[in-house]
Amino acid sequence: MKFNAHYLPTIIHDNEHIQAVIYGRIAEDPGLLSWVDRMVVATDRRVISLNHKPGYTDNDEFTHDIVDGVDVSRADPFTAVTLNTKISHFTLRFVNNRCVEKFVHYIEKRRLEYYQAGITGVRP
Repeated sequence: MKFNAHYLPTIIHDNEHIQAVIYGRIAEDPGLLSWVDRMVVATDRRVISLNHKPGYTDNDEFTHDIVDGVDVSRADPFTAVTLNTKISHFTLRFVNNRCVEKFVHYIEKRRLEYYQAGITGVRP
C-alpha cells in the first residue's frame, strides 16, 4: 500500500482535491495467489483506481457520472466494497471500516448531484 500512497501525488491534477480514499485487496485472477493491493481515490473531479509497484502501474480513472453505485458488505473487522460503474464492477476486499463510511457518503453525494443535474439540465 505504501507504493500506492507515494505514487498518488503524481497523478492528482492541480486544483484537484481528494475527498475520500479506500484501500484493500482485489483478486485480479481466480486463485489464492492473485490478490493485489489497490487504492481507490474519490476526488472532486474523478474516481481513480490505483495499483502501483516499482516498474508497474495499473491506473483506471473515470468521472463521477459513470458510477452507478456502491455496495458494502461488512464482516468485522473488515468490509468489502463493490464499485458499480457503467463500464464494469470491481470489489475491493479487506477494506478499513473507518475509510468506508466517508467514501460511500461522498460517492452517493456525487451520484445525487448528477441525478439532480439530469433532471434540471444543470451539470455539477
